[in-house]
Amino acid sequence: MVNRGPNRLVLHQDRCDRCRACIDACAHGAIRVTSALLYVDWRKCDGCLSCVEACERHAIEAVPALEAVAGGAPNPRMLVGSRAEAKALRRRAEDAAKQQAKAERESERADVRAARETERSAAIAQDGVAQWTLGDAAIVAGVLLGLLLVKDALFGEGWMALLPVEAGVWARVGVLMLFYSAQLFVLMLLAHRHGIRLKEAFGLGRLGRSWRTHLVSVAMVVGLLVGTRLVTTAYGAALKSVGWNPPARITGDLTELFGAGLPGFLLAAIMVVVLGPLVEELVFRGVVQGSLARFGPWVAVLCSAALFGAYHLTAWWFLPTFFLGAILGWLAWTRRSLWPAITLHAAYNAVAVLAAFYQASNG
Repeated sequence: MVNRGPNRLVLHQDRCDRCRACIDACAHGAIRVTSALLYVDWRKCDGCLSCVEACERHAIEAVPALEAVAGGAPNPRMLVGSRAEAKALRRRAEDAAKQQAKAERESERADVRAARETERSAAIAQDGVAQWTLGDAAIVAGVLLGLLLVKDALFGEGWMALLPVEAGVWARVGVLMLFYSAQLFVLMLLAHRHGIRLKEAFGLGRLGRSWRTHLVSVAMVVGLLVGTRLVTTAYGAALKSVGWNPPARITGDLTELFGAGLPGFLLAAIMVVVLGPLVEELVFRGVVQGSLARFGPWVAVLCSAALFGAYHLTAWWFLPTFFLGAILGWLAWTRRSLWPAITLHAAYNAVAVLAAFYQASNG
């Protein structure tokens, strides 16, 4: 039985010894004790709790109204003064239940966010890049092979030769854009699979090293650019001296592919100097070499270089591209960043672009 007020009375019949101390303490005569029952007349009770203080056996206890309604009291039998009071108590209990449910949902969301952050941290290796798997490398290699076949098939179609010169240029540029965009899309999906963004997966956002480290990287890029270009030039001259000339796909003028003049030069710079090196380094030095690092750095460097050489689909070009790929892989491994390798690759291609357009303008 429960009285009105901020507290409710809970009666424990098994504890009552019929001492009648509660009757003497109640100034309003609200307590009744019979040989078999202890009860409170709620119409007379004003909630003073004198009976609670008088009962030494705790047969009468007071609990907050909300706790009693929510079921916190042991086996309570409750009486309320009116329907309005019952409705108010029920509303308070429902509000409390909603607040508790909301708190539990917020706690669950926090746990999910913490779990995702833990997974994200676990997906990043000690040097700050994604821990690529052999499955990731297989997916990238398969997609790249398919895209290469499609690109070469489109470039070899006779319909491009039937197009006007300017339209043919834009058609080839469009094919290359789709070729590189598809690779970037696959890389983004793989990064998402690891729960991280693309730039985090490859450590592209880390530029906070000391200026001495940057100077060393720049010096290495310049020195290796000169060395790789000399090796490529000497290799080409040696093969030509024995009568093995490069195929047409290599000797083909970049001005024919992208057009002459400033527009053609800008298109070549975007596709060959910027976009190509960026995507190729993410694929070969990022995913492929990163996934093979578990077998040792040199195994990873040489295997990724071999795939990089095969990527150009010509025996004449395999050795210089293999050598360049090995240098790029070594640079990425020693500098713990893809940016030096991307920069060297871009500079290497830039020399070829500048040479081709210089010869075209002076021919």
